Amino acid sequence: MSSRSNRRPARCYRLVLGLLAGAALGCDFPITSSKYSVEPRRDAQTPGDWTEGVDPNVLTLVEAFARDQGACASAFANACATALAECGASPACVDYGRCVRERADPTADTTCSDDYATTVEDSWRFELVRHCWATRYAECDLGRNFDCVGVYGPPSGERTEVTARQQVLVRGAESASSHFAVSFCHEWSDCSSPIVQVETDRTTGFYDVVLPVGGKNFGVGNDWRGYRLIRGSEIPDSVVVWNTPFWGRRVEITRLLSLEQVDGLSTWYGIDARQSVFVQVVDCRSDPAPGVSLELPLSPTATIGYVNELGAKVPGPTVASGAAGISDYEPSIPQTILAVRDGDTIGSWHGELSAGMPRYLRLYPRGRN
Repeated sequence: MSSRSNRRPARCYRLVLGLLAGAALGCDFPITSSKYSVEPRRDAQTPGDWTEGVDPNVLTLVEAFARDQGACASAFANACATALAECGASPACVDYGRCVRERADPTADTTCSDDYATTVEDSWRFELVRHCWATRYAECDLGRNFDCVGVYGPPSGERTEVTARQQVLVRGAESASSHFAVSFCHEWSDCSSPIVQVETDRTTGFYDVVLPVGGKNFGVGNDWRGYRLIRGSEIPDSVVVWNTPFWGRRVEITRLLSLEQVDGLSTWYGIDARQSVFVQVVDCRSDPAPGVSLELPLSPTATIGYVNELGAKVPGPTVASGAAGISDYEPSIPQTILAVRDGDTIGSWHGELSAGMPRYLRLYPRGRN
């Protein structure tokens, strides 16, 4: 066996350690703050330890996430007080959030916003709550609901457009420092003719966009399938994609690697970070999912790396962050990425992984075929 083959697992480990362990803190797709830490599980607490005087709307939100887990609910309520209060101040956000958690499948964002006529602003308030919730894996049992696998279809209702809001930040940055150009690209295309191009706000990192998905009577559950190509002076050209289409609404926070971070990884660890895929697996409730293995059946040379919350190398599957890194695949042919849990394929993605751009993939449970 060559010396390079002998070194490959260690290099992949270091790549994942440097990039993906941080995802466990914020779990904002795809990579979060470098301030990585692990809190020990707390002793069980009774609801009375923290619920006294708490706004009823906030209690409703906490219950929607934590159910009857007392210590989990307390940790969530304390750590995410600001986001919970902002959503709790809007009854429409509370109704929407409760619906999304109860419905528990990737169509919930669209179906619930249809049912409650939710505004993009209330969707965003809820996204901030969900983003903070994903940091509570030390106290809460996240990412284990896969009841939706194979049983959900597209959301009901005709639509001729979908809306998206995204906040783009450089990994490790607390706020936006420059603007980014975002192109919405057809599936399997090289994005030479994007559907829509927008720019983020330099101060906030936000953009809002409306995408056409077909004419009237185009069909129930109209969707948009494709990827986003993000360009900016601080980052290499980067692809962001989900394995589910855009239905009526898509709201998210995205952190990308800077040019310096990508070049440093390539130099330090001997892995081409511009020919790598950074994956986060989530469950039916969009929580980061442990216990999932990734496979690339069309690329036997691919290296897949996982780390645990203490930064130690593990052979797989994913741990609390739901994260993994893939490198050394064959870039000249279309690839398939499978998510396997307890011997069953629970999610998949198919597409191009050509060299030259870091790729960030959020992998959801599959619906009906």
